[in-house]
Amino acid sequence: MYKKKIGSRNYYYLRASKRLNNKQVTKDIAYLGSTIEEARKNLPLIVKNKQEIKKSYRKIKLLLETEYYNNKIKKLKLKKDNFLNDNLENIEASKLHYNKVFQKLNQKSREEILEDFVIEFAYNTTSLEGNTITLEEAKNFFETGRTPKDRTLREIYDLQNTKNTLFWLLAQKKNLSNNLIIEIHKRLMENVDERIGYRTKDIRVFKSHFEASSGIYVKTDMDLLLKWYNENKKKLHPFVLATIFHHKFEKVHPFSDGNGRVGRLMITLYLVEKGILKKPILYLSDFFEKNRDLYYLNLTKVRKQNDIDQWFKFFLVGVIETAKSSINTFDKILKLQKEVDEKLQKLGSRTNNARTIIAYLYQRPLINANKVKEVTGISMPSAYKLIAALENLDILKEITGGQRRKQYWFYDYINIFK
Repeated sequence: MYKKKIGSRNYYYLRASKRLNNKQVTKDIAYLGSTIEEARKNLPLIVKNKQEIKKSYRKIKLLLETEYYNNKIKKLKLKKDNFLNDNLENIEASKLHYNKVFQKLNQKSREEILEDFVIEFAYNTTSLEGNTITLEEAKNFFETGRTPKDRTLREIYDLQNTKNTLFWLLAQKKNLSNNLIIEIHKRLMENVDERIGYRTKDIRVFKSHFEASSGIYVKTDMDLLLKWYNENKKKLHPFVLATIFHHKFEKVHPFSDGNGRVGRLMITLYLVEKGILKKPILYLSDFFEKNRDLYYLNLTKVRKQNDIDQWFKFFLVGVIETAKSSINTFDKILKLQKEVDEKLQKLGSRTNNARTIIAYLYQRPLINANKVKEVTGISMPSAYKLIAALENLDILKEITGGQRRKQYWFYDYINIFK
């Protein structure tokens, strides 16, 4: 997308470039409009008639949406933040865009997405600490109760505890305190580590190569951290507070094990509490996992060189990239819902039962004939016929390869989260 400014007016074009005779040739292929609102309205109409831009539609749409929400935030003329500077508008635009798209989804879809994102949060945050269970194994475990092969009980409890603790915290309305932090740790470490509560002995942190608080000062340092938090929670932007708090918490390293998991869980919940997120479905653990070395390197730089600016930049990139990724996921889900419903209308009298199955699959994207019978109340022969019909429509995909006890994935939905 290209924006041309003539006088005080902007004009939006779609521009394509290709190599021709060893030269890069650029040309405008479509005019979108003179305002971002016109461009957003015209893009879907232009795509229908321009085969060459269909492949880039999602990227172009995201650019237009980003520009639209950036403009809305600029009109608010926000008060300058000394920590965030020009990044404040980017954060607020990402927040507005993210929450607006999420609100377009119906209540059932929001609940389904929350469930999936919590599973992914559990996978990513435990993976950062060395858990070897894959994302597909994690989803299968939570959906069927079947434990993955060749994985330790510690890893399974680690994953299960993280998901359960996050849902437990959502139901709580407690102020941040030593007792709450210790309770979070206790729930995360159940059947994983017996060392519950603040440590009283010194430890060495190998991944980040820094000296954590001495054991005899952990409680004092946590008291000071919470005092700082309470004094600044109304003064600092929530993003700034979460960024600094995470660094300070990890510097204290109050527990013998599980500090990273507790710290990352508190980031998500604090942003929900302050209204930055409508639900805890923007989880930075995925970004931290993909940039694991940079995560530990930037934490170390703050501790050793007091380079808080670099930590802010890293954290900021994580928030914006994760928000854009989540927005893209929401769009894909809305598109899939529309496509699946159009397919189901071909089933005639079986459409209503098929919709009942699809509603179930959005919550648990794995199913078998017995579950189809249970969910719909139809006979077993009818259940097999309905499954066959959904297979023919490319909605279900058989994954077991056997003649009996076949299992079926809602494959396109699973693919969205891969």
